[in-house]
Amino acid sequence: MRLEPRLRLACAALLLYYCHTFGVWHADHAATLSTYGLETANVLPTRLVAALGGPWLLPPFWTLLHLAGLYFLGLFGLLSLFRKNDRAALWTLGFLFANKAYYYACDLRLHSDAHHLHLLLSFLFLVARERLFFLRAGLVASFWALARAKLGPSWAGGDYFLARPDFPAWAAPYCALWVGIEALAPLLWLSELRLARAAALAVLAAAYALRSESALLLPPLLLCAFWDDVGPMQRGFRPSAAQWQAWAALALFLLAGVPPSEDDRAGAARITVASPAGERTFDVVWPWRAPTRRPDGTVSPAASPYYRGDWTEIVREGDKIVFNPYAFISLPNRLLGPWPFELYARRLCREGLAERVDVALELRRDGRMSGERVELSKRCALP
Repeated sequence: MRLEPRLRLACAALLLYYCHTFGVWHADHAATLSTYGLETANVLPTRLVAALGGPWLLPPFWTLLHLAGLYFLGLFGLLSLFRKNDRAALWTLGFLFANKAYYYACDLRLHSDAHHLHLLLSFLFLVARERLFFLRAGLVASFWALARAKLGPSWAGGDYFLARPDFPAWAAPYCALWVGIEALAPLLWLSELRLARAAALAVLAAAYALRSESALLLPPLLLCAFWDDVGPMQRGFRPSAAQWQAWAALALFLLAGVPPSEDDRAGAARITVASPAGERTFDVVWPWRAPTRRPDGTVSPAASPYYRGDWTEIVREGDKIVFNPYAFISLPNRLLGPWPFELYARRLCREGLAERVDVALELRRDGRMSGERVELSKRCALP
C-alpha cells in the first residue's frame, strides 16, 4: 500500500488538520463532549444520535485523555508518512476519521464548513481506489457546496456585509461575483487550457489561505491535488462500479451541503415551562455578533448572546436540571431554529419536569429589525 509523493503530502495535510481539530476540542469543548455535558443538560446532538438514544460519552478525565491521545496519534501518523510507512498512516487516518465523525455527531456546536469538508475528503481518501481523481472531485464538490451555502441575500446580495460599518457599499456587487467564481472556477480544472487550470488553482488557494479555519486544509490540499499539472482532472480516470462508495459520498455531500460560514442570524427566545410546581419563563437573546450600522447612522458594538438572569445559575428541581442558561447562550447564531428547543422540551418531558413547554423564537438576519417568528409547543404525556 504505497502512496505517490503528492498523495503522501495530501495525507499529511489531512492528518495535520486532525491534530488541529483535536487540539482545539481538547482546549475548548472537552466538558461538553463528556458526561459532564449530560449531567448539566448541556448537549446538542444531531437528530440521528438523539433518535438512537445518545449521545454516549466518557467521563471528563477520560474525554480529556482521549482527545489528547487522538492529537498525538495524528502526530504518529505524520511520523509514519515521514518514515514512508504509508499503511500505518492510512490506518491512523481511518481511526481518527471514525473518532472525529462520532464526536461531530454528538454536538452540533462543533459543526462548521471546514470540518464538513475535512470529513468528506478524509472519507474519499480512505475508500477510493483512484485517490488522486477523487481528491480532486472532492475539492470540486467542496467549492460547489461552499458557493451554494452563500446563495441568498445575506452573501450573494451583500446584506451581511452592508450591515457592517466598515464595508463599503460599492463592493456589494462583488459578493455575488465571488459566489459565481467559487462555483465556476472548479470547472476550469476540466479544461484543456493549462492557463485556465492554473488560474483556478491560484485564485481559490489564495482566497482560502486568508480564512483562518480553512487555511490549514484547503490550500495545502489544492496544491497537492493540482501542483503537477498533467492535464484535465478527468484524464486517465477509469470509472468502475467498485468506486460506488466514493460516488455515493460525493452525492450525499452535495445534497446535504455545508453550514453557512457567517453568523447572519440574530434572535430572541422566550421559553415557558409549565409544571405542577408552577410556571417559569426564561428569556435568551442572541444579538447579531458583528458591529451593526443602525438606520440613524450610528454603530452598535459587537455583542454576545446573553440570558436575562444569572447565566451562571442552573435552575434545578430537586436533583434534576430544569434550565441551564449556558446551554443556550453557547449556541452559535447559525443554529438558531426549532431543533435545540425541541430537544430541550423532549428532555423535560422525559424527566417529568414539565407538563407543557412553549417556545416563542424571533429570528432576524443581517442586523435587520424585523424577521420571522417560530413557535413551538409541546405537551408532555401524563404518567
